[in-house]
Amino acid sequence: MAVAEENQPDYFMPGDRVPASGIYRVIHEGHRAIHAVCAVKGDTFPDCRRCKNAVRFELWMEADYLNQDWDLSGPNLALAG
Repeated sequence: MAVAEENQPDYFMPGDRVPASGIYRVIHEGHRAIHAVCAVKGDTFPDCRRCKNAVRFELWMEADYLNQDWDLSGPNLALAG
């Protein structure tokens, strides 16, 4: 499992595309402690209901989404022939 790449920004903002599936730290504007969420590559980071677009997302640990992992959900080659 990889961590954030050097050329990626430190934080992502609402409206940014999720660059890699994994666990992200969510940093709010004072109303809630930092917490973690799972995000899937290609999705869009959302606004917070309370602090709106002041919320930030930081990649903590890259992890494949279950349905995007080759060994777990790729084609069943045993059935192919």
